[in-house]
Amino acid sequence: MGAVTDRDVSNTPPPPGPLATVDMSEPRAAAVLQQVRQRLATWSDQGMAMQRAIDAAETVSRLLCAGAMGSAMGACAGPVCVVQELPSDRPLWIIGDVRGDALALATALAFIDEADGKGDRAFVAMLGDFTGGVVGDAACTAIALDRLAVAPDRTLLLRGDREWLHEGDRPAAGLRDMPCDASLAPRHALLRQRVQQIVEQLPL
Repeated sequence: MGAVTDRDVSNTPPPPGPLATVDMSEPRAAAVLQQVRQRLATWSDQGMAMQRAIDAAETVSRLLCAGAMGSAMGACAGPVCVVQELPSDRPLWIIGDVRGDALALATALAFIDEADGKGDRAFVAMLGDFTGGVVGDAACTAIALDRLAVAPDRTLLLRGDREWLHEGDRPAAGLRDMPCDASLAPRHALLRQRVQQIVEQLPL
């Protein structure tokens, strides 16, 4: 074997990280999926999903104002760039780019909780872009913010370009572009406002 040059190293892709796999023939897996489907059935009404997302956003905002989210988050005048040490003494799960797929997000979190034994050890890092300009954005927003509100010490929620909602910007499609009935427009506007207040304080 010849010597490895600098060029060889730079062109060599890094090895893949560990992946979570689920054996769908396992009875427990089928039970988890059934529970997810039952929960998501309650999200079929978009107006209800929006309201739950608004409620979750207001809960997170109250926790932020009370300082319950820790020193990494708080009132600020601009974007937040935080270096946060990830835990080495507990399982770390990473979720990213669900882009309004409420079924995918709910299923991932359900299996994380199942693997964790419904305990309080698992740390979940959500890498942004949990919205995508689709009908499921309200549900995904509620699910993500609920997780942050219930377990702020075990949840890291990062801001993706799809979460940036300022009207003057034209980022990738996100919550601002979520299609909804005209009768839900006021609720949609309120949801965007509440989420924007939180997004401005999320780490980049």
